[in-house]
Amino acid sequence: MHLTGLSAGKAFIREVARTGQTIGTVHTLGALHLGHAELIRRAALENDVAIVTVYPNKIQLRPGGSYDFNLDDDIGLALRSGATAVISSSDTEMFPVGYRTYVSQCDCDLRLGGPETYLKEAVTGAIRWICYSRPTRSYFDSGTTTPPRLGGRDERDSRVDLTTRGTLVPCIKTDIKTGMMPPPISGSR
Repeated sequence: MHLTGLSAGKAFIREVARTGQTIGTVHTLGALHLGHAELIRRAALENDVAIVTVYPNKIQLRPGGSYDFNLDDDIGLALRSGATAVISSSDTEMFPVGYRTYVSQCDCDLRLGGPETYLKEAVTGAIRWICYSRPTRSYFDSGTTTPPRLGGRDERDSRVDLTTRGTLVPCIKTDIKTGMMPPPISGSR
């Protein structure tokens, strides 16, 4: 099922929590690929409910760059891979005018060799989705900068009760339809 908006998604999550079922989440920027499909399969296998979130995080992707994704294709891949629900959102819900709260790990740019603002934005997006969905487990590909590479530090520091999965899941970024590597995203790092 596809749940449009945070309110619809939260009602579903509350009902699942009320019944005591485990929740596995896969948080994405959209443009799902075979690596995401594997994460979703694993989330579905290891939990009662698998939730996929799709939101191209505007603070992480930067204004002005193009980010091509097709929500209908993403929903289809997620459901075929075992997702119970796909939750999508919009900029106005995720980052309303005046939004000011960000999560930073201070020196994470030095430890991981990336720009601090980018990592802050990626961690902020991940933590916000985790706090929203309150999963039992959350799954990230081994190429993701957030939780696995940061060693779960953001979850520990935020006191989020969560098991992060992802260090063993390969990231296979091929086009679902053609099986080929997609061209680079314009404006990407």
